Amino acid sequence: MKRSPLADIRDILDFKFNAILIFYLLLGSILIYFYRYQISPDSISYISLTQKYLRGDFANAINGCWAPLYSWLLIPLLAVGFEPLLASVILTVFFGMLILMATRLLSRRFSFPENISTVILIALVPAILSYALNDSPPDFFVILFLLLYFNVIFDKDYTGKKLNGILCGVYASLAYFSKAYALPFFILHFLLFNIIHYHKASTGLNKKNVLRNCVYGFLVFFFINGPWIALISVKYDRVTFSTAGKFNYLASGPESKSKGGPYYYEGLFPPTNETAVSAWEDPTYHQMPEWSPLESWSLFKYQLKLIVRNSKKNLQKFQSFSSLSRYILFFYFLMALVPLRKLISKDIILYPLLTLILYCSGYIVMVVESRYLWVNAVLLILMGGHLIRLLLRSGHFNKLSQSLLILFFAATFVLPASKYLRANVNTKKDVYQLGKKLEKDYGIHGNIAANKHYTTMYIAYHIGAQYFGQVKPNQTAEEIENELNTYDIDYYFVWQDSNEHPAFLSAFPEVTNGNIPGLRIYALKDHVSSSSF
Repeated sequence: MKRSPLADIRDILDFKFNAILIFYLLLGSILIYFYRYQISPDSISYISLTQKYLRGDFANAINGCWAPLYSWLLIPLLAVGFEPLLASVILTVFFGMLILMATRLLSRRFSFPENISTVILIALVPAILSYALNDSPPDFFVILFLLLYFNVIFDKDYTGKKLNGILCGVYASLAYFSKAYALPFFILHFLLFNIIHYHKASTGLNKKNVLRNCVYGFLVFFFINGPWIALISVKYDRVTFSTAGKFNYLASGPESKSKGGPYYYEGLFPPTNETAVSAWEDPTYHQMPEWSPLESWSLFKYQLKLIVRNSKKNLQKFQSFSSLSRYILFFYFLMALVPLRKLISKDIILYPLLTLILYCSGYIVMVVESRYLWVNAVLLILMGGHLIRLLLRSGHFNKLSQSLLILFFAATFVLPASKYLRANVNTKKDVYQLGKKLEKDYGIHGNIAANKHYTTMYIAYHIGAQYFGQVKPNQTAEEIENELNTYDIDYYFVWQDSNEHPAFLSAFPEVTNGNIPGLRIYALKDHVSSSSF
């Protein structure tokens, strides 16, 4: 008898797993208080887009760089009055519970003994919380939908259910709405796995069912995503499913990378629109040097070096998930060294390893960040659980040593996540307090710019100002003055860990009277300078 997805969910909600969920929610509820000030340039942009949806400013809310799901999910929380940063943390902690449930579902594909499955899920609690309480929710949300998709596509009975193809399309669509990278990944992954299922199908009917599911999956995927792709394509006057990929690729080019990106070397940028906090709300409009590895031999070699360097970074990022990551990968690769015909039959080896490789492959050509690879952390702990099961089957361990081995394995995932959670308590709270102090005590508002520091952008968000970025490095005082004048800057922030302190600023009042260590803020509109200002 065919089982429904709801039946699968009922099965995983046993007493032990319910206890793990309760533990997660209790710990998450406590940590929300200490992580409610987490902020990043990305999260500011997502929140700003959410507020545009609430105001009905759909023309500016539709954005090709930032995937829309995070903003959509924030809408009801902001609509009932939640402070945006707090709403974000509540939302991500809730999603973490769903990710635990999706991991529990996926772990059934590995047929773990109950003790290994339970320990893996407990070990994932601090890891998932460390991702949920990070400052990049979209990278977190995509984990849920990809795990649900993997649960379907890894199913031995994938060919037996028409619904499987439809579910793959639905889950992948939600993954794309979470993070645009999911679109090219799904197309390649889904096509390849359908080829594998087709090859494994034992009857003509099963082969036909694979083709049916493949067609259904792609049709549903593009039917759901098509309207959004059409909207952003019209907005930017070119067919595109996202503008973020091109931006990141150009930013990884030799000229841009050496200077740290356009925000570090191009000077001030006006915010994207009247209600944007900064130009970072839509980086699509920022021109960067075009480059291609096919343009010259030197650029081709640069691309190869970038791939090698990012591949090494991938391994380093995996180590941040667990100190056993490289060993898990090593032994999985060893087990995969069998004839292809035999490997295809080894689902537990082939499926997660191939998925992990495919997911990493798109990033190594440009940039690698730990948050991009979070879904691989879940795959790694499941792959590690399989290796532990093989060790326990060897018969070389008594009950005590078996328990110690499982606990040691779990601890390698728990410790890095726990270290992160401990080290980042109240992160950015000082920035929040500084922003409120500047607003209340000194009336800072309007257009602001700085000599450096993303911190200024965070302050602008907290006080409802607009941030125009940082001036170009190595400019003359006259050039800085002209640039500030061009963009009608009200307040110029000079962070004192920089030696840049143009002489013309002496003509303007420093509004804090030196009361804020490491920062001077000049009011450029309160006094008239004898210079060109």
